[in-house]
Amino acid sequence: MAIGALLGGSPAGESERLLLHHRYADDDDSDRHALGNLLLTALLQTHEPVAALVRAATVLDLDGVVIPAASVGLDLVARVNFDGEQREVRGQVAIATTTGQVATVEYRPQDVDATWPVATVLDGAAAVVLGPGSWWTSVIPPVLLPSIRAGLRDSSALKVLVLNLGAQTGETSGYSAATHLETWREVFPDISLDVVIADPQHSDDLDHVRSAAAAIGAEVEFVEVASAAPSGASASHNPVLLSAAVSRVLDKHGRIVVCP
Repeated sequence: MAIGALLGGSPAGESERLLLHHRYADDDDSDRHALGNLLLTALLQTHEPVAALVRAATVLDLDGVVIPAASVGLDLVARVNFDGEQREVRGQVAIATTTGQVATVEYRPQDVDATWPVATVLDGAAAVVLGPGSWWTSVIPPVLLPSIRAGLRDSSALKVLVLNLGAQTGETSGYSAATHLETWREVFPDISLDVVIADPQHSDDLDHVRSAAAAIGAEVEFVEVASAAPSGASASHNPVLLSAAVSRVLDKHGRIVVCP
């Protein structure tokens, strides 16, 4: 999915993305895998993880490269509250669909650190954009790795967080927009952010969002970035609106000049 996003928004990029995401039919031996999965499997069988993804960027002529947070597979483990009793829940899917309230999350094995390019990228970045994504299973876990945590904490880059458009059933059930920011402060009290992008139509208390953002050092930019969704469907970010919002934020806050 990350590689597909880097293919761009042109008609040619969209065509290549559809090909990358194409799943084989049920009546063959491919078990309905996507073409992109098979490409990555081949590269990972012949290269170490960072080199495999760099090679994928070259093969697909990407404008950028995907870097894995870690070079080995990690298991996510959460402490989840169930009616006053705290239990351990293991695995991304189990955490994402839990009926309890996630209290903390960690990874195992715990002696693993980030891949070497990540610290270099953070050190030289003009801007770092976090989110949107599953809060406890996508946004928070990479930052738990020591080198990423220290790199993000010490980076002079503009640090931007794109807030989710709502709670995710299970993982963040009952969360308001501000709750996401409050949990960030609890998990990463040492990492301040600069800007939070929030959709005002999906933020229930704008003043609460502003105060929660101020507690982590950030200013809020309220921008409508959601796609129109059918009644009853979950809201999703509109890529064009979100891209424009991020560009305006980077330009406005003075760390990087975005070309028109």
